[in-house]
Amino acid sequence: VCDGVDNDCDGQIDEDFPRRGVPCGTNIGVCRGITVCEAGEEVCFAVAEATEELCDGLDNDCDGQTDELIDNDPENCGACGNVCAFENGTAECVAGRCVLLGCAEGFAECDRDPTNGCETDTSSDPTNCGGCGNLCSFPAAVAVCTAGSCELESCAGGLEDCNQITLDGCEADLTSDANNCQACGVVCGGPNAVGVCAEEGCAIQGCVDGFADVDRDEVNGCEMGLATVGAPPDGALQQLSVGNGVLWGAAGPNLRAYLLDGEGAIGTVLGETTLASRVHQMYATGDTLYVAEEFGDVRIFNVADPTAPNQVGLIATSGPSVGFEVRGNWLFVADGRDGLRVADVSSPSAPRVLAHVPTPAEVRQVHLSGELAVLHATDRSDVYLFDISDPRAPQYLGTHATRATFDVASFSGDLLATANSNSASVYLYRVQPDAVTWLGSDGSLAGSVRALEQRFPFLVTVTGGESVNIELIDLRRPQVPVATDRFTAGARNAPRAAVFSGTNAYVAGNAGLQRFGIEDPRAPTELQDDVSTVELRDVAVRGNTLVIAAEGAVEVLDNTNADNPVRRTRFGETVRRVHLTESALYVISDAPAVAGYFLSQLDNPNPSPYVQVEGERPIDVETSADGRYIYGLYGTELRLFEGMALQSPQRASVELNATCREVIRHPQQSTLYVACSTGVIVVNPDNQQLNIIGNPGGGDVYDIQLFGQMMYGAIDGGVTVYNVFSATDVNHANTVTIGSGIRHISVQSEWVVVGTSNAALLLPRALELGEEPVIPTRTFSGNIVTLQSTLTHFYAGTRTGPYRLVVESGR
Repeated sequence: VCDGVDNDCDGQIDEDFPRRGVPCGTNIGVCRGITVCEAGEEVCFAVAEATEELCDGLDNDCDGQTDELIDNDPENCGACGNVCAFENGTAECVAGRCVLLGCAEGFAECDRDPTNGCETDTSSDPTNCGGCGNLCSFPAAVAVCTAGSCELESCAGGLEDCNQITLDGCEADLTSDANNCQACGVVCGGPNAVGVCAEEGCAIQGCVDGFADVDRDEVNGCEMGLATVGAPPDGALQQLSVGNGVLWGAAGPNLRAYLLDGEGAIGTVLGETTLASRVHQMYATGDTLYVAEEFGDVRIFNVADPTAPNQVGLIATSGPSVGFEVRGNWLFVADGRDGLRVADVSSPSAPRVLAHVPTPAEVRQVHLSGELAVLHATDRSDVYLFDISDPRAPQYLGTHATRATFDVASFSGDLLATANSNSASVYLYRVQPDAVTWLGSDGSLAGSVRALEQRFPFLVTVTGGESVNIELIDLRRPQVPVATDRFTAGARNAPRAAVFSGTNAYVAGNAGLQRFGIEDPRAPTELQDDVSTVELRDVAVRGNTLVIAAEGAVEVLDNTNADNPVRRTRFGETVRRVHLTESALYVISDAPAVAGYFLSQLDNPNPSPYVQVEGERPIDVETSADGRYIYGLYGTELRLFEGMALQSPQRASVELNATCREVIRHPQQSTLYVACSTGVIVVNPDNQQLNIIGNPGGGDVYDIQLFGQMMYGAIDGGVTVYNVFSATDVNHANTVTIGSGIRHISVQSEWVVVGTSNAALLLPRALELGEEPVIPTRTFSGNIVTLQSTLTHFYAGTRTGPYRLVVESGR
């Protein structure tokens, strides 16, 4: 028995078990065994057993591999004692190599050298603020990185961040910014004034059109002026937009709001607002109106009350005439030299510019479709393509060439239709993220393109000519676009702008506004001819009657509510001038030369005259107080006609020996005053005779008006004033020099308005003007043909329509 005893008594111990003391087991690595006797048998006794592998050059776990854990042990990675560790990072050992798994909060590996770990402190590094490559920098400002966010710490001398939009840095120059002079929010100019900011502070550089700084007090701005009130559509509208039941039209710097009924019919003018510069583009949505001005910036107005738009927000731009498009809560601006600018306008009163991506060249308009934006300039054929799937981070995709420059476009789906408003051609392109491909073009349209609207399978176009044309282009084969239908409006109204809204198309032309139904684009309908008076020739107003001569006809309106005159009748074909008395209207036309109508009969659609003068057409007419006589002015001659006979015969005449333009009568007497090249000529009609009884001079007089015992005449250089001591005793009293070009004059109790070819100037009736008088001036889009007045208002008749003028003082 293997027990260490000589059991068989032969002098040998355990001689039948020779393996005693011989190694046994695996004997791999540190593991060792020896054969021993135990319980009478041979067993293998482990002298050294397997343990956890250690980095000691031994096979501690007896698996035949030595120190194999250095392939994944971060404490012994690739070699014993090679500890995996990275500064500010988390390390791991993979296949014997140390790997940087991640960075501690506030740190990043920005230099692409993992050996130095997460070397960048993104919570404070201004070149990697909040992340690698995020440069913390603002124009004209010192920027700091705090807790991973860029903050504007300070501004360069004289500059300040007044709009609180850090993206554009310290945008306000307090030494020259008229809206932030010496301090943020300090606006130079005051009411109705255009201010300028200098190092010494604010000053008035000029006044908005129609106002003047008469008292030279900068605090109250331009306190005196002429405001246009209740002007009807005047044929000068060049921008249109529809929103919330209101049609908005822009003429120069003037915004007009027109009420639309439930079907979209154009109603009354709700109000007019004058901006600082010409409207370049506008867009209405809900109670918000976006306006891009010609001088720059996009202004945001709350128009819940369209009679009084209230500016609530502003997007500052880099230059003039920028274009924009609104999509939901995002405003995309083609900002001149600065490229694409994107603002969050979810709160119109607090717009925030969140993205700004430059373009290779200057841009002036932007068009959106899906996740793409096309930007272009009106004088370049290149377009710049952007991915706007994330408006906060638009991506510039590239520049592509088109066949022709354009300023009118429609972008829908992947189809871009373009046109130049000076040509009659439309170009079609397919727009993809990596290409803009020309498909085809059509140059057969009836006139210059004013608006485009894609309503598949047609492209609806509004083109200009003498009248509005609505034409369709079939888009089903865009490689061969074909004009299929053409509708021409009956009224003469050369279009300047158009806007599509539902089943309506609104067009502004040189003759005013029109509405067309396009529920079926193939069969447009002329729903409304709301054309205002165009080619206006004369205006007359007396009491509650307003008469307008335009487009060959005469229009008589009840002016009881001066804000909304109501048409009584419209008649005639070749009307040139009109003259109103207390009881009658006299119309000068081609045939008959003069016709008189009783005011009481003018509610009839086709009134009959009670008196007519045949033959040569006079320049101007006047009547006797009782209506028995009509006085016709024929250049150098004054003639007297019977005023009560239907066929009025001539009774007398007098040669004036001068070029004369207007005749008026003394309100209480029969004496006539004629404005002539030799001054005012006084004529006394007596016993059916015309006798010249005076010529007090006063210069070459173009227009005259009496007020009390004073008579005022418009002369080329200003105003000439006469004392009227009696009807026949008239003396020249004074001449006030204003400037050249004065042709018209009208007088009220306190004020005199004189007119040049396109501007009305306001003067005090006392005419106590200094050597360099400051005079409010209101400029019009059309030439002035006449000035008229009542006790409370002035009226300016211009070629594009009549305006009512109100003197504004102190506001």
